[in-house]
Amino acid sequence: MATFKVPSLSDDELLDSITSAERGDKKTLFERRDEFKASSGSQHTTSAASTSAAGLARLPEVKAVNTESKSISADPPFSSSGHELQKSAAGSSSSTSPYRILVNKKQKGNPVLKCIHNVPWEYDSIIPDYELGRCACALYLTVKYHNRFPEYIHNRLKELGKSYELRIILLLVDTKQQDISHELNQLTRICILADCTLILAFSVEEAGRYLELYKSYENKPPTELMGKTKSDFLSQATEFLTCVKGVNKTDVTSLLSRFKVNPK
Repeated sequence: MATFKVPSLSDDELLDSITSAERGDKKTLFERRDEFKASSGSQHTTSAASTSAAGLARLPEVKAVNTESKSISADPPFSSSGHELQKSAAGSSSSTSPYRILVNKKQKGNPVLKCIHNVPWEYDSIIPDYELGRCACALYLTVKYHNRFPEYIHNRLKELGKSYELRIILLLVDTKQQDISHELNQLTRICILADCTLILAFSVEEAGRYLELYKSYENKPPTELMGKTKSDFLSQATEFLTCVKGVNKTDVTSLLSRFKVNPK
């Protein structure tokens, strides 16, 4: 609040301001001076208050602002990359994912998984070790493990049953012994009786590549797997004769011309 200075009056000025009728009053001049100062100060205070009120009345009307706080999410949305969302969505429908290799959770720590680069894969609750499609699966086995636990593959095949049309035993040759014919004979006999396919891999990279190929060729027609042969006589004769070791395409041409064979 603004303060106003009350001017000080001398005794002579105070006497001049008092009329002759007031001089007969019993109050002393100094008491009247104090009353005059008090009355002047109250008038100035009232004037200042009225001035402030008038100034406030001239202020523009301030509209009420809604200060209600909006709820802000603590986690920002994944606007630039939805990798986490895609991952969770894929996990909710892993059993129906047609483009992924489904991996048994017991295969965690298998170095073969680090060699699968060209095909996505994810863990799931499945019976085989790898599900390569709706009709194909694979059981993973190593030569060393088979020598230590020969009944393991029998139990796995009993557990698997006839759930898949194509059942693969992916055997990793991880032993340094030169002759593994005994183990191969055993596993070949098992595959014949259980209607399985035996695939040998000599490294974890090769094993991972086999899994990628089986998955990538899941929906391919049989013609994609068959070799393309040419129908003309010269190409067929060249392909047939070059199967003999030491015979090349030049030798084939010489033989055909020597025996007067007309390549038409």
